[in-house]
Amino acid sequence: MGRRHHRPLIEPELFAQVQDVLARRHRGTRDQTWKHYLKGLMWCARCEGRRVFEPARSQDGRPHFYYRCINRQGGECDLPRFRLTVIEHAVEAHCATIAVTETERAEVRAALREALDAQLSTTKALRQRLRTEMTRLDSREDAYLELVGDLNWPKEKLTKKMREINLERQLDTVPSTN
Repeated sequence: MGRRHHRPLIEPELFAQVQDVLARRHRGTRDQTWKHYLKGLMWCARCEGRRVFEPARSQDGRPHFYYRCINRQGGECDLPRFRLTVIEHAVEAHCATIAVTETERAEVRAALREALDAQLSTTKALRQRLRTEMTRLDSREDAYLELVGDLNWPKEKLTKKMREINLERQLDTVPSTN
């Protein structure tokens, strides 16, 4: 079955121009990410949707920042967007009303101490395990080095074993991401 040819809807030059414009706009990629200390912490009071940080520019090119409900875009929420400064002042005013009792402070201190102790204990156990493994590798290395003088021991095999030990040593010193 052969390919059917049809008359192009637009001229190839126009198609190429459109492709150039699309390539320059970088659609689908983010050129800049915005960070703000409240980002990800704000929720809409009307629909309980997440409030998102939204940069904008005025007609003269000056940047302005807002928080808006994520559901506003789909028409599910009519809460207007608020300027960043309005949100920041409201959060600061609310934080000023929060009082932490001495009991709460003591509970937080105790929880932090417990978490720190657990982390220190884990670190200590990992270090001990690392020392044990290094001692084991040192012993294996010493045993192989004693074989260097043995003329019957194949040098290629000895070299391979020493490389394995060095690789294990390197793996044991790499911090885990877990």
